Amino acid sequence: MRAMLTALVIALLSQTESFVVQPGVIPGPAVWTEAVCAFDADEDGDVDVVFGNGEGFAEPERALPPTLLINEGVKAGNPVFVDASSSALPARALFCKCVIAFDHDGDGDLDLLATQAYAHEAVLYVNNGRGAFVVADGVLPAIELNSWSACAGDVEQDGDLDLALAHHGGTTLFSGDGLRTQLWTNDGERFTDASAQRLAAAPKKAQQNVTFVDLDLDFDLDLVVDGRSSPQLAYLNDGTGNFTVASDAIPAGSNFTYETEFADLDGDTDLDAFYISLRQYDEGVATNRLAQTAKLGFDEHVFEGTGQDDNEAAFLDYDDDGDLDVLVGTLAGDCEKLWRNDGAMTFVPVAAFSALRDSTLDLALADFDGDGDVDVVTAQGESGEFDNRYYRNEGPRDTKPPRVLRSGLRWSADAASAQLVVVAQDGAQDDGVTALDVSARYGLTRDGECEHAALRHCGGGTFALALDPARARHVRVTLRDAAGNTTESDWIDVVRP
Repeated sequence: MRAMLTALVIALLSQTESFVVQPGVIPGPAVWTEAVCAFDADEDGDVDVVFGNGEGFAEPERALPPTLLINEGVKAGNPVFVDASSSALPARALFCKCVIAFDHDGDGDLDLLATQAYAHEAVLYVNNGRGAFVVADGVLPAIELNSWSACAGDVEQDGDLDLALAHHGGTTLFSGDGLRTQLWTNDGERFTDASAQRLAAAPKKAQQNVTFVDLDLDFDLDLVVDGRSSPQLAYLNDGTGNFTVASDAIPAGSNFTYETEFADLDGDTDLDAFYISLRQYDEGVATNRLAQTAKLGFDEHVFEGTGQDDNEAAFLDYDDDGDLDVLVGTLAGDCEKLWRNDGAMTFVPVAAFSALRDSTLDLALADFDGDGDVDVVTAQGESGEFDNRYYRNEGPRDTKPPRVLRSGLRWSADAASAQLVVVAQDGAQDDGVTALDVSARYGLTRDGECEHAALRHCGGGTFALALDPARARHVRVTLRDAAGNTTESDWIDVVRP
Protein backbone atom coordinates (compact mmCIF):
# COMPACT_ATOMS: atom_id res chain seq x y z
CA MET A 1 0.00 0.00 0.00
CA ARG A 2 2.86 2.43 0.87
CA ALA A 3 4.49 1.77 -2.52
CA MET A 4 1.19 2.43 -4.30
CA LEU A 5 0.67 5.70 -2.44
CA THR A 6 4.24 6.77 -3.19
CA ALA A 7 3.69 6.08 -6.89
CA LEU A 8 0.51 8.12 -6.83
CA VAL A 9 2.28 11.06 -5.17
CA ILE A 10 5.12 10.94 -7.72
CA ALA A 11 2.63 10.87 -10.58
CA LEU A 12 0.74 13.76 -9.04
CA LEU A 13 3.80 15.95 -8.54
CA SER A 14 5.31 15.19 -11.93
CA GLN A 15 2.39 16.60 -13.90
CA THR A 16 2.27 20.14 -15.23
CA GLU A 17 -0.91 22.17 -15.24
CA SER A 18 -3.10 21.63 -18.27
CA PHE A 19 -5.96 23.85 -17.07
CA VAL A 20 -4.80 27.33 -16.07
CA VAL A 21 -7.19 29.76 -14.40
CA GLN A 22 -7.70 33.01 -16.32
CA PRO A 23 -8.73 35.82 -13.95
CA GLY A 24 -11.26 38.33 -15.19
CA VAL A 25 -12.65 36.26 -18.06
CA ILE A 26 -16.02 35.60 -16.40
CA PRO A 27 -17.98 38.85 -15.88
CA GLY A 28 -21.30 39.23 -14.12
CA PRO A 29 -22.28 39.50 -10.46
CA ALA A 30 -20.31 37.56 -7.86
CA VAL A 31 -23.29 35.75 -6.33
CA TRP A 32 -24.10 32.27 -5.07
CA THR A 33 -24.16 30.18 -8.26
CA GLU A 34 -25.50 26.65 -8.13
CA ALA A 35 -25.46 25.64 -11.81
CA VAL A 36 -23.74 26.39 -15.11
CA CYS A 37 -24.55 25.29 -18.68
CA ALA A 38 -22.50 25.78 -21.86
CA PHE A 39 -24.50 26.18 -25.10
CA ASP A 40 -24.65 28.26 -28.26
CA ALA A 41 -27.43 30.70 -27.36
CA ASP A 42 -27.28 32.94 -30.43
CA GLU A 43 -26.44 30.34 -33.09
CA ASP A 44 -23.20 32.08 -34.11
CA GLY A 45 -20.95 29.04 -33.75
CA ASP A 46 -19.21 29.82 -30.48
CA VAL A 47 -20.12 28.65 -26.99
CA ASP A 48 -21.99 30.87 -24.53
CA VAL A 49 -22.67 30.28 -20.82
CA VAL A 50 -25.66 30.59 -18.50
CA PHE A 51 -25.35 30.48 -14.70
CA GLY A 52 -28.22 29.51 -12.38
CA ASN A 53 -28.10 31.57 -9.19
CA GLY A 54 -29.85 31.60 -5.84
CA GLU A 55 -28.78 31.70 -2.20
CA GLY A 56 -29.57 28.86 0.14
CA PHE A 57 -28.37 25.35 0.97
CA ALA A 58 -30.54 23.67 3.60
CA GLU A 59 -33.22 26.37 3.33
CA PRO A 60 -33.98 29.36 1.07
CA GLU A 61 -32.14 32.61 1.67
CA ARG A 62 -32.36 34.91 -1.38
CA ALA A 63 -33.69 34.40 -4.90
CA LEU A 64 -31.52 35.74 -7.75
CA PRO A 65 -31.89 36.04 -11.53
CA PRO A 66 -29.76 33.85 -13.83
CA THR A 67 -26.68 35.24 -15.59
CA LEU A 68 -26.31 34.89 -19.37
CA LEU A 69 -22.85 35.44 -20.89
CA ILE A 70 -22.55 35.76 -24.67
CA ASN A 71 -19.23 34.78 -26.26
CA GLU A 72 -18.09 37.60 -28.56
CA GLY A 73 -14.92 35.97 -29.84
CA VAL A 74 -11.32 35.59 -28.65
CA LYS A 75 -8.87 38.21 -27.43
CA ALA A 76 -5.38 37.50 -26.08
CA GLY A 77 -6.13 33.77 -26.21
CA ASN A 78 -9.28 33.91 -24.09
CA PRO A 79 -12.96 34.13 -24.95
CA VAL A 80 -14.59 37.52 -24.49
CA PHE A 81 -17.82 37.06 -22.54
CA VAL A 82 -20.36 39.88 -22.38
CA ASP A 83 -23.06 39.88 -19.70
CA ALA A 84 -26.33 39.95 -21.66
CA SER A 85 -28.59 39.08 -18.73
CA SER A 86 -30.45 42.39 -18.59
CA SER A 87 -31.15 42.50 -22.33
CA ALA A 88 -31.67 38.84 -23.19
CA LEU A 89 -33.15 37.20 -20.08
CA PRO A 90 -36.32 38.17 -18.22
CA ALA A 91 -35.37 39.50 -14.79
CA ARG A 92 -37.05 36.75 -12.77
CA ALA A 93 -35.44 35.90 -9.43
CA LEU A 94 -35.08 32.17 -8.78
CA PHE A 95 -33.81 29.71 -6.21
CA CYS A 96 -32.11 27.95 -9.13
CA LYS A 97 -30.39 24.60 -8.56
CA CYS A 98 -30.09 23.35 -12.15
CA VAL A 99 -30.16 24.82 -15.66
CA ILE A 100 -30.12 22.79 -18.89
CA ALA A 101 -30.23 23.73 -22.58
CA PHE A 102 -32.48 21.74 -24.94
CA ASP A 103 -34.69 22.33 -27.97
CA HIS A 104 -38.12 22.01 -26.39
CA ASP A 105 -40.15 23.02 -29.48
CA GLY A 106 -38.10 21.51 -32.32
CA ASP A 107 -37.32 24.85 -33.97
CA GLY A 108 -33.57 24.26 -34.09
CA ASP A 109 -32.42 26.61 -31.32
CA LEU A 110 -31.69 25.83 -27.68
CA ASP A 111 -34.11 26.81 -24.95
CA LEU A 112 -33.41 26.77 -21.21
CA LEU A 113 -35.01 24.99 -18.29
CA ALA A 114 -34.26 26.17 -14.75
CA THR A 115 -35.35 24.07 -11.79
CA GLN A 116 -35.82 25.50 -8.32
CA ALA A 117 -35.64 24.21 -4.77
CA TYR A 118 -37.82 24.93 -1.72
CA ALA A 119 -41.24 24.35 -3.31
CA HIS A 120 -41.04 26.55 -6.42
CA GLU A 121 -42.04 25.85 -10.01
CA ALA A 122 -39.53 25.15 -12.79
CA VAL A 123 -39.14 27.90 -15.40
CA LEU A 124 -38.86 27.48 -19.19
CA TYR A 125 -37.06 30.17 -21.20
CA VAL A 126 -37.78 30.06 -24.95
CA ASN A 127 -35.06 31.20 -27.36
CA ASN A 128 -36.01 33.48 -30.27
CA GLY A 129 -33.14 32.01 -32.32
CA ARG A 130 -30.87 34.99 -31.75
CA GLY A 131 -30.04 34.44 -28.09
CA ALA A 132 -32.89 36.41 -26.51
CA PHE A 133 -35.31 34.56 -24.23
CA VAL A 134 -38.85 34.91 -22.93
CA VAL A 135 -40.49 32.95 -20.11
CA ALA A 136 -42.99 30.42 -21.48
CA ASP A 137 -45.71 30.52 -18.86
CA GLY A 138 -48.25 27.70 -19.07
CA VAL A 139 -46.03 25.30 -21.02
CA LEU A 140 -44.79 23.35 -17.99
CA PRO A 141 -46.97 21.66 -15.37
CA ALA A 142 -47.71 24.09 -12.53
CA ILE A 143 -46.15 21.94 -9.81
CA GLU A 144 -44.14 23.29 -6.89
CA LEU A 145 -40.97 21.25 -6.66
CA ASN A 146 -37.93 20.91 -4.48
CA SER A 147 -35.82 20.08 -7.52
CA TRP A 148 -32.04 20.06 -7.76
CA SER A 149 -31.69 18.49 -11.20
CA ALA A 150 -33.34 17.92 -14.58
CA CYS A 151 -32.51 16.22 -17.88
CA ALA A 152 -34.05 16.12 -21.37
CA GLY A 153 -34.51 13.15 -23.68
CA ASP A 154 -36.93 11.58 -26.13
CA VAL A 155 -38.21 8.74 -23.96
CA GLU A 156 -41.27 7.98 -26.12
CA GLN A 157 -39.37 7.99 -29.43
CA ASP A 158 -41.89 10.43 -30.90
CA GLY A 159 -39.44 13.09 -32.03
CA ASP A 160 -39.54 15.63 -29.20
CA LEU A 161 -37.64 15.94 -25.94
CA ASP A 162 -39.30 15.01 -22.66
CA LEU A 163 -38.11 15.96 -19.17
CA ALA A 164 -37.20 14.21 -15.94
CA LEU A 165 -36.91 16.30 -12.79
CA ALA A 166 -35.64 15.35 -9.36
CA HIS A 167 -38.18 16.03 -6.61
CA HIS A 168 -37.12 15.75 -3.01
CA GLY A 169 -40.35 17.11 -1.56
CA GLY A 170 -40.70 19.46 1.38
CA THR A 171 -39.66 23.10 1.48
CA THR A 172 -36.05 22.69 2.63
CA LEU A 173 -33.23 20.30 1.81
CA PHE A 174 -33.78 18.07 4.82
CA SER A 175 -37.52 18.45 5.52
CA GLY A 176 -38.97 16.25 2.79
CA ASP A 177 -39.58 12.52 3.08
CA GLY A 178 -38.64 12.04 -0.56
CA LEU A 179 -41.21 12.17 -3.32
CA ARG A 180 -41.40 10.52 -6.71
CA THR A 181 -39.16 11.69 -9.50
CA GLN A 182 -41.09 13.67 -12.11
CA LEU A 183 -41.52 12.63 -15.77
CA TRP A 184 -43.05 15.28 -18.04
CA THR A 185 -43.83 14.26 -21.61
CA ASN A 186 -43.69 16.72 -24.50
CA ASP A 187 -46.30 16.90 -27.28
CA GLY A 188 -44.33 19.52 -29.20
CA GLU A 189 -46.14 22.46 -27.61
CA ARG A 190 -46.45 21.79 -23.89
CA PHE A 191 -45.49 19.27 -21.24
CA THR A 192 -47.80 16.92 -19.33
CA ASP A 193 -47.08 15.33 -15.97
CA ALA A 194 -46.90 11.63 -16.82
CA SER A 195 -45.10 10.58 -13.64
CA ALA A 196 -47.87 8.38 -12.27
CA GLN A 197 -48.65 6.75 -15.61
CA ARG A 198 -45.16 6.16 -17.00
CA LEU A 199 -42.63 6.23 -14.14
CA ALA A 200 -43.18 3.68 -11.40
CA ALA A 201 -40.86 5.71 -9.23
CA ALA A 202 -39.91 4.85 -5.68
CA PRO A 203 -39.85 7.78 -3.23
CA LYS A 204 -36.23 8.86 -2.74
CA LYS A 205 -35.02 11.35 -0.17
CA ALA A 206 -32.65 14.18 -1.12
CA GLN A 207 -32.63 13.52 -4.85
CA GLN A 208 -29.64 15.42 -6.26
CA ASN A 209 -29.31 14.31 -9.86
CA VAL A 210 -31.28 12.75 -12.74
CA THR A 211 -29.71 11.49 -15.97
CA PHE A 212 -31.09 9.95 -19.15
CA VAL A 213 -28.73 7.27 -20.47
CA ASP A 214 -29.14 4.08 -22.49
CA LEU A 215 -27.81 1.86 -19.71
CA ASP A 216 -28.53 -1.47 -21.38
CA LEU A 217 -27.82 -0.28 -24.96
CA ASP A 218 -31.20 -1.37 -26.30
CA PHE A 219 -31.74 1.93 -28.17
CA ASP A 220 -34.04 3.65 -25.66
CA LEU A 221 -33.28 6.04 -22.82
CA ASP A 222 -33.24 4.77 -19.26
CA LEU A 223 -33.17 6.99 -16.18
CA VAL A 224 -30.76 7.14 -13.23
CA VAL A 225 -31.71 9.02 -10.05
CA ASP A 226 -29.12 9.63 -7.36
CA GLY A 227 -28.64 11.77 -4.26
CA ARG A 228 -28.12 11.95 -0.54
CA SER A 229 -29.72 8.58 0.17
CA SER A 230 -28.89 5.02 -0.72
CA PRO A 231 -29.57 3.14 -2.92
CA GLN A 232 -29.20 5.07 -6.16
CA LEU A 233 -31.96 4.05 -8.57
CA ALA A 234 -32.06 2.93 -12.20
CA TYR A 235 -35.30 2.85 -14.19
CA LEU A 236 -35.35 0.88 -17.44
CA ASN A 237 -37.43 2.04 -20.41
CA ASP A 238 -39.58 -0.52 -22.21
CA GLY A 239 -39.05 1.33 -25.50
CA THR A 240 -42.31 3.28 -25.37
CA GLY A 241 -41.51 5.62 -22.49
CA ASN A 242 -42.76 3.43 -19.64
CA PHE A 243 -40.22 2.87 -16.86
CA THR A 244 -39.79 0.26 -14.14
CA VAL A 245 -37.21 0.31 -11.39
CA ALA A 246 -34.37 -2.18 -11.85
CA SER A 247 -33.35 -3.24 -8.36
CA ASP A 248 -29.60 -3.71 -7.95
CA ALA A 249 -28.93 -2.81 -11.60
CA ILE A 250 -26.38 -0.19 -10.56
CA PRO A 251 -24.21 0.14 -7.44
CA ALA A 252 -26.11 1.46 -4.43
CA GLY A 253 -23.57 4.17 -3.67
CA SER A 254 -23.73 5.98 -0.35
CA ASN A 255 -25.77 8.62 1.44
CA PHE A 256 -23.41 11.19 -0.09
CA THR A 257 -23.63 10.20 -3.77
CA TYR A 258 -24.40 13.62 -5.22
CA GLU A 259 -23.84 12.49 -8.79
CA THR A 260 -23.26 9.49 -11.04
CA GLU A 261 -21.89 9.78 -14.59
CA PHE A 262 -21.95 7.03 -17.24
CA ALA A 263 -19.62 6.50 -20.22
CA ASP A 264 -17.46 3.80 -21.80
CA LEU A 265 -14.29 4.12 -19.74
CA ASP A 266 -12.54 0.88 -20.73
CA GLY A 267 -13.16 0.73 -24.49
CA ASP A 268 -15.51 -2.27 -24.58
CA THR A 269 -18.54 -0.19 -25.76
CA ASP A 270 -20.77 -0.63 -22.71
CA LEU A 271 -21.31 2.20 -20.23
CA ASP A 272 -19.28 2.24 -17.03
CA ALA A 273 -19.91 4.62 -14.14
CA PHE A 274 -18.14 7.17 -11.99
CA TYR A 275 -19.62 7.87 -8.55
CA ILE A 276 -19.19 10.90 -6.36
CA SER A 277 -18.92 9.23 -2.94
CA LEU A 278 -19.27 5.61 -4.00
CA ARG A 279 -18.54 4.61 -0.39
CA GLN A 280 -19.04 7.33 2.21
CA TYR A 281 -17.04 10.27 0.78
CA ASP A 282 -14.64 8.11 -1.24
CA GLU A 283 -15.10 8.40 -4.99
CA GLY A 284 -14.96 5.41 -7.30
CA VAL A 285 -15.80 3.76 -10.58
CA ALA A 286 -17.94 0.78 -11.54
CA THR A 287 -17.08 -1.47 -14.49
CA ASN A 288 -20.05 -2.62 -16.54
CA ARG A 289 -20.18 -6.36 -17.39
CA LEU A 290 -22.75 -5.95 -20.18
CA ALA A 291 -20.28 -6.40 -23.06
CA GLN A 292 -18.90 -9.60 -21.55
CA THR A 293 -22.02 -11.23 -20.10
CA ALA A 294 -24.89 -9.64 -22.10
CA LYS A 295 -26.39 -8.69 -18.74
CA LEU A 296 -26.31 -5.32 -17.03
CA GLY A 297 -24.16 -5.43 -13.89
CA PHE A 298 -21.23 -3.60 -12.33
CA ASP A 299 -18.03 -4.32 -10.39
CA GLU A 300 -17.14 -1.53 -7.95
CA HIS A 301 -13.67 0.02 -7.48
CA VAL A 302 -13.42 2.53 -4.62
CA PHE A 303 -10.71 5.21 -4.65
CA GLU A 304 -9.67 4.62 -1.07
CA GLY A 305 -8.80 7.64 1.07
CA THR A 306 -10.12 10.29 -1.34
CA GLY A 307 -12.93 11.40 0.93
CA GLN A 308 -14.11 14.96 0.39
CA ASP A 309 -17.60 16.40 0.12
CA ASP A 310 -17.68 16.93 -3.67
CA ASN A 311 -20.73 17.64 -5.85
CA GLU A 312 -19.88 17.48 -9.56
CA ALA A 313 -18.11 15.21 -12.03
CA ALA A 314 -17.64 15.13 -15.80
CA PHE A 315 -15.61 13.19 -18.37
CA LEU A 316 -12.96 14.51 -20.75
CA ASP A 317 -9.94 13.14 -22.57
CA TYR A 318 -7.55 15.72 -21.18
CA ASP A 319 -4.37 14.02 -22.44
CA ASP A 320 -5.75 13.08 -25.89
CA ASP A 321 -4.91 9.40 -25.50
CA GLY A 322 -8.32 8.16 -26.61
CA ASP A 323 -9.93 7.31 -23.27
CA LEU A 324 -12.03 9.42 -20.95
CA ASP A 325 -10.54 10.82 -17.77
CA VAL A 326 -12.61 12.13 -14.85
CA LEU A 327 -12.85 15.73 -13.67
CA VAL A 328 -14.29 16.41 -10.22
CA GLY A 329 -15.33 19.87 -9.09
CA THR A 330 -14.32 20.00 -5.47
CA LEU A 331 -15.81 21.91 -2.55
CA ALA A 332 -12.86 21.73 -0.19
CA GLY A 333 -9.72 20.73 -2.09
CA ASP A 334 -6.78 22.92 -3.08
CA CYS A 335 -7.68 22.55 -6.77
CA GLU A 336 -10.19 20.85 -9.02
CA LYS A 337 -9.45 17.13 -9.23
CA LEU A 338 -8.56 15.15 -12.31
CA TRP A 339 -8.23 11.36 -12.45
CA ARG A 340 -6.23 10.09 -15.41
CA ASN A 341 -7.57 6.89 -16.96
CA ASP A 342 -5.13 4.31 -18.34
CA GLY A 343 -7.92 2.88 -20.50
CA ALA A 344 -8.32 -0.20 -18.31
CA MET A 345 -10.21 1.32 -15.35
CA THR A 346 -7.11 2.30 -13.39
CA PHE A 347 -7.25 5.96 -12.38
CA VAL A 348 -4.38 8.07 -11.07
CA PRO A 349 -4.75 11.63 -9.67
CA VAL A 350 -2.86 14.29 -11.62
CA ALA A 351 -2.28 17.96 -10.83
CA ALA A 352 -3.88 19.30 -13.98
CA PHE A 353 -5.54 22.45 -12.56
CA SER A 354 -4.22 25.69 -11.13
CA ALA A 355 -4.01 25.54 -7.35
CA LEU A 356 -7.09 27.41 -6.20
CA ARG A 357 -9.32 26.69 -3.21
CA ASP A 358 -12.97 27.55 -3.81
CA SER A 359 -16.40 25.94 -3.47
CA THR A 360 -17.23 24.45 -6.88
CA LEU A 361 -20.85 23.31 -7.17
CA ASP A 362 -21.03 22.74 -10.93
CA LEU A 363 -18.89 22.91 -14.05
CA ALA A 364 -19.26 23.08 -17.84
CA LEU A 365 -16.99 21.74 -20.58
CA ALA A 366 -16.57 23.23 -24.07
CA ASP A 367 -14.04 24.67 -26.48
CA PHE A 368 -14.82 28.26 -25.52
CA ASP A 369 -11.81 29.78 -27.30
CA GLY A 370 -12.07 27.75 -30.51
CA ASP A 371 -8.53 26.34 -30.40
CA GLY A 372 -9.47 22.66 -30.65
CA ASP A 373 -9.35 21.58 -27.01
CA VAL A 374 -11.84 21.53 -24.14
CA ASP A 375 -11.84 24.31 -21.55
CA VAL A 376 -13.64 24.39 -18.20
CA VAL A 377 -15.94 26.88 -16.48
CA THR A 378 -16.76 26.38 -12.81
CA ALA A 379 -19.65 27.74 -10.73
CA GLN A 380 -19.10 28.79 -7.12
CA GLY A 381 -21.54 28.77 -4.21
CA GLU A 382 -22.06 27.98 -0.52
CA SER A 383 -18.85 29.70 0.68
CA GLY A 384 -16.01 31.93 -0.41
CA GLU A 385 -16.13 34.91 -2.77
CA PHE A 386 -18.50 33.33 -5.33
CA ASP A 387 -16.13 34.13 -8.21
CA ASN A 388 -16.98 31.84 -11.13
CA ARG A 389 -13.85 30.68 -12.97
CA TYR A 390 -12.60 30.05 -16.49
CA TYR A 391 -9.78 27.51 -16.93
CA ARG A 392 -8.02 27.62 -20.30
CA ASN A 393 -6.81 24.28 -21.58
CA GLU A 394 -3.10 24.48 -22.40
CA GLY A 395 -2.73 20.76 -22.99
CA PRO A 396 -2.85 18.88 -26.28
CA ARG A 397 -5.47 19.56 -28.93
CA ASP A 398 -8.28 17.10 -29.41
CA THR A 399 -7.20 14.84 -32.28
CA LYS A 400 -9.18 11.71 -31.44
CA PRO A 401 -12.36 11.06 -33.45
CA PRO A 402 -15.69 10.39 -31.73
CA ARG A 403 -16.81 6.79 -31.30
CA VAL A 404 -19.91 4.84 -32.21
CA LEU A 405 -20.65 2.66 -29.19
CA ARG A 406 -23.63 0.98 -30.79
CA SER A 407 -25.81 1.54 -33.86
CA GLY A 408 -28.77 -0.24 -35.37
CA LEU A 409 -32.37 -0.13 -36.47
CA ARG A 410 -35.52 0.15 -34.38
CA TRP A 411 -38.55 -1.01 -36.37
CA SER A 412 -42.19 0.01 -36.02
CA ALA A 413 -44.65 -2.67 -34.92
CA ASP A 414 -45.82 -3.24 -38.50
CA ALA A 415 -42.24 -3.09 -39.90
CA ALA A 416 -43.32 -0.35 -42.30
CA SER A 417 -40.76 2.14 -41.03
CA ALA A 418 -37.54 2.16 -39.07
CA GLN A 419 -35.43 4.47 -36.98
CA LEU A 420 -31.68 4.48 -37.25
CA VAL A 421 -30.29 4.82 -33.72
CA VAL A 422 -26.71 5.66 -32.77
CA VAL A 423 -25.20 5.71 -29.27
CA ALA A 424 -22.06 7.85 -29.52
CA GLN A 425 -19.27 9.17 -27.35
CA ASP A 426 -16.70 11.95 -27.67
CA GLY A 427 -13.78 13.32 -25.68
CA ALA A 428 -15.96 15.51 -23.45
CA GLN A 429 -19.21 14.58 -21.72
CA ASP A 430 -21.17 16.09 -18.85
CA ASP A 431 -24.52 14.97 -17.41
CA GLY A 432 -24.83 12.35 -20.13
CA VAL A 433 -24.64 14.97 -22.90
CA THR A 434 -22.01 15.05 -25.63
CA ALA A 435 -21.79 17.77 -28.31
CA LEU A 436 -21.67 16.03 -31.70
CA ASP A 437 -23.01 16.58 -35.19
CA VAL A 438 -24.31 13.23 -36.44
CA SER A 439 -25.43 12.75 -40.03
CA ALA A 440 -26.26 9.85 -42.35
CA ARG A 441 -26.18 9.10 -46.03
CA TYR A 442 -28.48 6.44 -47.39
CA GLY A 443 -29.80 5.01 -50.63
CA LEU A 444 -30.89 1.93 -52.52
CA THR A 445 -27.29 0.82 -53.10
CA ARG A 446 -24.02 1.47 -51.37
CA ASP A 447 -22.35 2.82 -54.49
CA GLY A 448 -25.21 4.74 -56.12
CA GLU A 449 -26.73 8.14 -55.46
CA CYS A 450 -27.26 8.85 -51.76
CA GLU A 451 -29.48 11.16 -49.75
CA HIS A 452 -28.15 12.98 -46.70
CA ALA A 453 -29.85 13.87 -43.41
CA ALA A 454 -28.93 14.96 -39.90
CA LEU A 455 -29.78 12.76 -36.95
CA ARG A 456 -31.60 14.47 -34.11
CA HIS A 457 -30.18 14.40 -30.61
CA CYS A 458 -32.43 12.32 -28.37
CA GLY A 459 -30.51 12.90 -25.13
CA GLY A 460 -28.00 10.75 -23.28
CA GLY A 461 -25.54 10.40 -26.17
CA THR A 462 -28.26 8.91 -28.38
CA PHE A 463 -29.14 10.13 -31.89
CA ALA A 464 -31.93 8.97 -34.24
CA LEU A 465 -33.20 9.32 -37.82
CA ALA A 466 -36.48 8.05 -39.31
CA LEU A 467 -35.92 5.92 -42.44
CA ASP A 468 -38.24 4.85 -45.24
CA PRO A 469 -37.14 1.34 -46.29
CA ALA A 470 -38.37 2.06 -49.83
CA ARG A 471 -35.69 4.75 -50.17
CA ALA A 472 -33.05 3.55 -47.75
CA ARG A 473 -31.74 0.02 -48.11
CA HIS A 474 -28.27 0.92 -46.90
CA VAL A 475 -27.23 3.66 -44.48
CA ARG A 476 -23.92 4.96 -43.15
CA VAL A 477 -23.32 7.37 -40.26
CA THR A 478 -20.77 10.17 -39.85
CA LEU A 479 -19.89 11.69 -36.46
CA ARG A 480 -18.19 15.09 -36.24
CA ASP A 481 -16.99 16.72 -33.01
CA ALA A 482 -16.33 20.37 -32.18
CA ALA A 483 -12.65 20.03 -33.08
CA GLY A 484 -13.51 18.76 -36.58
CA ASN A 485 -12.57 15.13 -35.97
CA THR A 486 -14.81 12.70 -37.84
CA THR A 487 -15.73 9.03 -37.75
CA GLU A 488 -17.62 7.10 -40.41
CA SER A 489 -19.42 3.92 -39.44
CA ASP A 490 -19.74 0.73 -41.44
CA TRP A 491 -22.71 0.37 -43.76
CA ILE A 492 -25.91 -0.81 -42.12
CA ASP A 493 -28.29 -2.87 -44.25
CA VAL A 494 -31.94 -1.88 -43.81
CA VAL A 495 -33.56 -5.33 -43.68
CA ARG A 496 -37.07 -5.79 -42.32
CA PRO A 497 -37.25 -8.20 -39.37
